[in-house]
Amino acid sequence: MQIIPSIDLHRGQAVKLVGGVPGSEVYSNPSPLNLLEEWQSQGAERIHVVDLDSALGVPSEENKRTIGELLSSARAKIQIGGGIRSSSDASRYLDMGADAVVVSTIIFSDRRMFEQLVNSFPGRVV
Repeated sequence: MQIIPSIDLHRGQAVKLVGGVPGSEVYSNPSPLNLLEEWQSQGAERIHVVDLDSALGVPSEENKRTIGELLSSARAKIQIGGGIRSSSDASRYLDMGADAVVVSTIIFSDRRMFEQLVNSFPGRVV
């Protein structure tokens, strides 16, 4: 079994949504870099990072900058999710050093784009 901890980002900070409801953010450890280090020190080999703002259709430059910092600081493999709806979205994160990108909405909303992503980035789309 593989346990993959998550870092959810909202406006550049690590948050937890109460019941998964947007607007219910709780900042238990607002520093994503500190949380990354905490997960790695506990032995995490892979970490799931979610750009909540992009997932909700409101891309955040703060989150993109924070994701870049996480990728450059990580020893663990990082997979990125949230708002990945095009090849350029996927390639941006993969080129920055993400091990994989995670898609969900696009599977149902744009099947052709999903197939294009899978074919363009074999083994790197979750």
